[in-house]
Amino acid sequence: MPQDPFTIVSELIEIDPSLEPHRAMLELNVRSILVSRPDTQFSTEFKQRLLRELTEKLDLVQPSTPHSLMIMVNKFLYTGAGAVVGGLLVFFVSRNLPMPGLTTPEPESGKKAVDVAVDAGDAVQGDVPSQPLPPKAFGDLPQPQAHPTISARPQSAGGGAGGATGMEGMEYREESGTDAKMIAPVEPGMYQPISVDFIYKGEITLPEDDVLVMRREMPKTEANASLLKGTFASSLIDVSKLPNLPLQSVNLGRTDFGSFNVTVDFLNGTVSMYKNIDYSSRPESTCSDEACFARYRVKMSDIPSEKELFAMTDKFMKEYAIDRRNLGEPMTQDDWRYWYETSTDKTNYWFPEQLSVIYPYEINGKPVFDEWGNPVGVNVTFDIRENGVTGVWGLQTMDFTSSSYTAADDLDAVMKVVRKGGRNEWRDPAAKIVEASVKEPVDVYVQINVWDQKSMFGETLYVPAVAFPVTSMPMEAGLVRKYVVVPLAKEFLTVPQDPVGIPRPMPLMEGAAG
Repeated sequence: MPQDPFTIVSELIEIDPSLEPHRAMLELNVRSILVSRPDTQFSTEFKQRLLRELTEKLDLVQPSTPHSLMIMVNKFLYTGAGAVVGGLLVFFVSRNLPMPGLTTPEPESGKKAVDVAVDAGDAVQGDVPSQPLPPKAFGDLPQPQAHPTISARPQSAGGGAGGATGMEGMEYREESGTDAKMIAPVEPGMYQPISVDFIYKGEITLPEDDVLVMRREMPKTEANASLLKGTFASSLIDVSKLPNLPLQSVNLGRTDFGSFNVTVDFLNGTVSMYKNIDYSSRPESTCSDEACFARYRVKMSDIPSEKELFAMTDKFMKEYAIDRRNLGEPMTQDDWRYWYETSTDKTNYWFPEQLSVIYPYEINGKPVFDEWGNPVGVNVTFDIRENGVTGVWGLQTMDFTSSSYTAADDLDAVMKVVRKGGRNEWRDPAAKIVEASVKEPVDVYVQINVWDQKSMFGETLYVPAVAFPVTSMPMEAGLVRKYVVVPLAKEFLTVPQDPVGIPRPMPLMEGAAG
């Protein structure tokens, strides 16, 4: 059966390719379930109930083809990953939240963090300069009632009692490290949650001047209901009566297999595309047991090298003239390699059927990361069975306004954030603390999604930051982490005491009420 979150989430994305932008959140949920309920038994009754719950929520899943859904449902039921899908049902109702992608880059050689302060006249790399605004134009960023963050995610590898992994009721600890006497006792037989302290022994140079925070602005379009003139819609309704309705999105595509469908979101300024795949023609489509699926699973020898992978994704980007002016060099998502290398049963390891390549956004020549330490950019999905690209997400306009904010000047406060693994990291009070190591940071921007309760709209900010490459991580931590990212705007180091939590599932457990 699949043992790592990446493989399981890749199979989920086969059900619904539009979930690809939310891969990071899905993997986080999957990891929580796998850790919190490792002893789940997949009885016939359990599988039947899971299938029923999946069926009830199909209107939220929207599979790319009817065939792919049933193939993957059967695969989950027979490979023991059903509990993961059951737990993720909770996620589908919240899938419209802005969520970061998950990739694993290597640090740029020789690039040091020395001074990330920028002048108001600095422009974004390429032909997309920022429009300067007055200082602190984006408000008091960390205040929960104004702009609470919605990008918080845990570093703890396990949840609380009963397998719950929600934010509610969890103690947030500002102090670094924990005395063993303060850890709540763990009942015999219960899973011991793990939290990580990230240890840095070098120096940090903080900016001397204010830092320039960038805010991505949504595009303004003049497209409206007049586009319906001449279509069947104009015979059903007088479109001239709808002059002020702006065009929100357009879906372009065909139903034949092998063609690409394209979605243009005019409100958010994004373009995405995915390929129609005939899953019913694949040999595993007729499988009804684990042995059959195992016979057709991907082998290590099927996975292209990084050089071959980048050559194929670069070719695709050129073929469709995808704008790369504000994108960096490609990076590959390779968390599955860690899970494979640490697996105790490599013979039965399930390799991913899809690989993710990311072309990170660049602002002022610096890459963009999320708060979990993953590069943010254009994601390209490569399907191993198709031997080609099957999806692209993250294409967006790069128009910004900018505003100066006071730079972080408290070295101790910065080091606390480093040690915790980020400003939003929470810990289970019963967690065992293990140590990981990080080295000299590199200059980056961190993408932070904020929510304005007054306007009821979300905003995406890009804050000057430093990213500390993780050089060692204890296996018992049960997670893959490549960078610890710390924003260098002073207000961002003050974590909201009531942050908006990310959706986390209650794992579907044997014997639970159905």
